[in-house]
Amino acid sequence: MLFIVCIILSIIMLEFIIYSYMVVIFMKNMNNFSRNIRKYRLEKGYSQEQLAELCNLHRTYISLVELNKKNISLKNIYIIADALEIEVYKLFL
Repeated sequence: MLFIVCIILSIIMLEFIIYSYMVVIFMKNMNNFSRNIRKYRLEKGYSQEQLAELCNLHRTYISLVELNKKNISLKNIYIIADALEIEVYKLFL
């Protein structure tokens, strides 16, 4: 019985470690995403306001996304990538 409990606890701990690792990777990718929006925006010479107008979004929304303080929908990711004339995947590299 004790052996089974130990195995179950080991599995739970392993799942927690894997989940924690996935969260760290996700957060790193989101930081890359935020930095890349700014990078590509500046390469195009756009202000936040100009990019927002191209995307039909509010300037403060663009600012918050660049600061990684706002969740972004998949739809808006595609809209921003289109406005920046880049492939979506490049925002996540």
